[in-house]
Amino acid sequence: MKIYTFIAAMCLLVLGGCSGGGGSAAPSDNKSLTTDAQYLKMTRGDGFTYCEIWAPWQQDGPIARYAVVDSGLDTPASVPDGATIIKAPLRRSVVGSSVYTAGIAELGALNGVAGVADASYYTPSDTVTGLIASGRIKSVGSSMAPDKERVIDLDPDALLMSPAEGVGYEDLAKLGAPLIPMTDYLEHTPLGRAEWILFLGTLYNRYDQALEIYKNVCNKYQRLRVCAINAPAPPVVITERPMSGVWHVPGGDSYMAALLSDAYASYPWEQSRQTGSIPLDVSAVLDAGENADFWLIKDAKEITAKSLLDEMPQASAFKAFPKRVYVCNTLQTPYYNAVAFHPELILADLVALFHPGTLGTENNPVKFYRQIK
Repeated sequence: MKIYTFIAAMCLLVLGGCSGGGGSAAPSDNKSLTTDAQYLKMTRGDGFTYCEIWAPWQQDGPIARYAVVDSGLDTPASVPDGATIIKAPLRRSVVGSSVYTAGIAELGALNGVAGVADASYYTPSDTVTGLIASGRIKSVGSSMAPDKERVIDLDPDALLMSPAEGVGYEDLAKLGAPLIPMTDYLEHTPLGRAEWILFLGTLYNRYDQALEIYKNVCNKYQRLRVCAINAPAPPVVITERPMSGVWHVPGGDSYMAALLSDAYASYPWEQSRQTGSIPLDVSAVLDAGENADFWLIKDAKEITAKSLLDEMPQASAFKAFPKRVYVCNTLQTPYYNAVAFHPELILADLVALFHPGTLGTENNPVKFYRQIK
């Protein structure tokens, strides 16, 4: 398995390709713009970019189709029937997550954002935090139920929101501006999700910059994979902790499981075929993962060894506790922003933790996780 993965990764580097594994195969149509993303399909049309957004709960076709046309051009007659026309660049968009504004900021297109949801989730260091404080960007409330009146006041030219099965934005859809469902978070591979930067680049007339970002991400990610698989052996890793008595562990076909695999780690549920999380009780996780070498936890607050024991007395039964328990405070570090369009940064953390010294430095380069205190 180790030799096969090494050969595959080296082939990717030599060929200059970019595939995260498990993504769609490279299309034969040379006008296609996406290869790794499963839920985003983009092709170059005659005077427009055609974009399809898919979701796992709808198998018979995309949940949305768009034709993105330069705002200085007339709409081409060849735009497919049923595709919503979007004029680019967006100038007054409302964005539902800091994940997307982080990508938009990197593209240098924040002047195209008029409002954001979930303003309280922005970290103090985020550029958007200052723009909200100054009133340059307005808060529209919760991403699950944005304030319709605030949205109307902004007169947006598009709304970028993350949908869930059975949860709609019917009221927002009636406002007239295109409602764009961002299903990137459902992708099964890190590079598949990172490829959505091309969609943002298209919407804000920054496609060339987006493509350059994505190529760099791919190259760095693949190099890190090669570093990891040259390590002597894969450590066993478990993640997260129980909430209200239920411990949700990533399924074997999930995004997080793919990250762990690419960091050359073994994961107790890696053979499961679930793409989402698997709900378990503490005893089931203890049975499968009590001898795990590492335990990674993310939360929007500080976690200490004492607070973890107070919440979960069984924590002391895990081999990793406390010296190899690593926590990430997502309110203080831009973990979720990075994991979307820069998974190589998260992978670098994991490789540094699991395989010390393989990145060519004795210093700990970990940026997002820290050892529990």
